[in-house]
Amino acid sequence: MARNLFHLGTRHLFGISGSGPSLELITAMETLGARYFPVSHEAAGAIMAGAVTRVTNRPAASLSIKGPGLANMSAGIIANALENYPAISIAESYSADVPSWRQHKRIDQAAILAPVVKNLLYLNQAPDHLGAALDDARREPRGPLHLELGAGSGGTPTLQGAAGNPDLDSLQNLWQQLERCRKPLVIAGSLAGRRDWGRTLGDLSIPVMTTVSAKGLVDEAAPHSAGIFSGAGKNLAPERALLEAADLVLCLGVRNHELLGFPFPENTWLLGETHDGLGGFPNGDNTLLGTPDHFSKSVALMGNQRWGEHPVAESRNRLRRSLLDGSWLPATLFECLNQLDSQIDLTCDVGSFCTIGEHLFLASPERGFYCSGNGRNMGTGIPTAMGVAVANGGKPVVCVSGDGGFGMYVAEIKLAVAESLPICFVLASDGRYGSIACAPQSHPMSERAVTMAAPSWLEAVAGMGCPAFAAANTEAFARLLGDWERRGPIFIETTFAAEPYAAMTTDLR
Repeated sequence: MARNLFHLGTRHLFGISGSGPSLELITAMETLGARYFPVSHEAAGAIMAGAVTRVTNRPAASLSIKGPGLANMSAGIIANALENYPAISIAESYSADVPSWRQHKRIDQAAILAPVVKNLLYLNQAPDHLGAALDDARREPRGPLHLELGAGSGGTPTLQGAAGNPDLDSLQNLWQQLERCRKPLVIAGSLAGRRDWGRTLGDLSIPVMTTVSAKGLVDEAAPHSAGIFSGAGKNLAPERALLEAADLVLCLGVRNHELLGFPFPENTWLLGETHDGLGGFPNGDNTLLGTPDHFSKSVALMGNQRWGEHPVAESRNRLRRSLLDGSWLPATLFECLNQLDSQIDLTCDVGSFCTIGEHLFLASPERGFYCSGNGRNMGTGIPTAMGVAVANGGKPVVCVSGDGGFGMYVAEIKLAVAESLPICFVLASDGRYGSIACAPQSHPMSERAVTMAAPSWLEAVAGMGCPAFAAANTEAFARLLGDWERRGPIFIETTFAAEPYAAMTTDLR
C-alpha cells in the first residue's frame, strides 16, 4: 500500500498512529520519502490532508487507529466531503474474518463513512483497485477516499460511472442567448478552479463573481471582478446591484451546496459537468450538462462583450466605505493584509469576521483564500492554515479565527512551532459567539450560550512556544504584522467591542 500511495503522488501524511499496521505504513512511507506529521487530534489531520490535496492536487492522507480514532477523524473527513476534496483517510480496522466476539474498539467503520466518502477500499482490495478508486475520488463530484487497514470480504469495489450526456439542443439555445445579450454576468463555482476554461475568466470584460469556495480564481483587484457571490447578500453586497443590472446570468460549475440562497433572475443559466448539485436549483429548465469544450465555448462567446466596470467599482467602493469607516473592527485586519507588499495566503475560520473577509480581502491566483466555503465548518481554520503552509513550502499564511473556532484545534499550534511553519495566527475576539449573538431573536435568549468564559488565549499559546502578542487598535496590529519575520509562527490576539462587532454584517448578509 505504501508503494502504491507514493506512486500515486502521496507525499504528506497527518494523523495519530497506533502500534500496529498504521505505524508500519508510516514507517514505509517515510522510507520512500514521504513526510509524516503527528497531530494532536485526528480530525485536524484529515483537514490538513484536505488542504494539502487542494493546494498541490496530490492525494495527501490522514491516518488513525480503529474505533474511537476513526470516530475522531470522521469530523475531518466530513469537512473534506463538504468541500469536495479528494483526500485519502486511512484507519486501522478489524478484518472480516476476525470473530464477532472480539469487540475492543470495534465499530462499523464502513457504515459511519459510507454517506460521505466516494469509495472505501479494504487492504486486500488496494493493490488492484487503489489507482482506479483515486481516479473516481477526483471525478466530479469529487470526494474523499477511505482505506481500511484490514481485509474485507467484498470483491471488486463499485466505482462511479461517467457523467450524464450533454443536451446539445439546450446548449445551442444558451449560446444563442449569449450572442444576443448585452449585459451578461458570470458566477463561477469551485469547478472553474480545476478546469482550463476557468483560467480564462479573468480575461473577460464583464462582471465576474465567484462562490466563496472559488474565491481567488480571478484577481479581485481587477476592474471587472465583483468579488464573491453567496446568494444571501443584502444591500451592501455587490451581488444585489449587479444581478439587477444584468440581462443574463451564467453560473459555471456552481453547485447548490456552494450557495446560501438562490435569488436568481428569470434569465439565469446553470452549466455543470454532472447532475450532482444542479437539480436542486429553482431554474431547473435552464440547468444544463456540458463538457469542458462546451464551457470554453460559452466563455468565448462572452469575450467581445464589454460592460460593468462602473457598476462593479461603484458597488465595491460602497462596500469599502461602509466597512472601513475608521472603527476598530475585523475589516481593518483584512485591509492591512491587502496592503502587504509580500504575497500571502489567507485562511479563515467560520464566523462574522469571515463574512467580512470574504468580501474585503482581495484574493487572486497568487494570493490564495481558503475557508470552509461550503460546509461552514467551525474550527477548520487552524488545521487548514497548517496544511496550506506545508503544501506551499515557505509561503507565509495568515489564519484568522474567532472565539468559537480557535480553541477546537489550538493544540496543533505546537506542531506549527516544531515545524517552523510561517503562519500568523490571528484571533478576532469579541468574547462571544458573535455570529450567533447577533442573530435576530423574537424573545430574550440565554447569554451563557453565546458568551465565552475567559476568551484570551495569549498565555496558552505563548506556553506552546509560539510568540504571542495583543493588538487593540489598527496601528498595533499593522506594526505586529509588519514586524513578523515569517520564519515561524506568531499569534496576534485582537479584541473588539461586542456590540459593534455584532452589527458589522447587518447590511451585508
